[in-house]
Amino acid sequence: MTDALLKNLTDLSRKLNEGSDLVSQRIAQLESALNELKLGVTAWVDVRVWKEMLDEPSGQTIECEKSLGYFKYKGKWGLVLSEGHSALDDHELVFLRDASRDDRVEAVEKIPLLIKKLETEARKLDKKVTDSARAVESMIKAMGK
Repeated sequence: MTDALLKNLTDLSRKLNEGSDLVSQRIAQLESALNELKLGVTAWVDVRVWKEMLDEPSGQTIECEKSLGYFKYKGKWGLVLSEGHSALDDHELVFLRDASRDDRVEAVEKIPLLIKKLETEARKLDKKVTDSARAVESMIKAMGK
């Protein structure tokens, strides 16, 4: 019986690792596709928010958050996972492709929301850019040029 259980566990381990590798590959492909767009726009969405006890005797809690973003981190644009305490402004950042398997799987569910948020932020920036170009054009005309 133990041999059969170990074989099942071995097979399951192989399957999990192959699946995890596939998720990592797909994340890298998506990140590459986003980078090719050269949007230069940052966006974040919550993956999970929870409370942790700060001080047990007082029962004081602090809000913690895990967020997924498209962000320029360490000089490179990419999918980034942030985890920390919102009130303390204490966050650890890691590229999603380098995060733990559990974190990657949890964050992948939020990618459609992140893409939508990127679109929203890109539209806002497009309006600002267009408005800025018009403002500069007005200044040029006012100068008689």
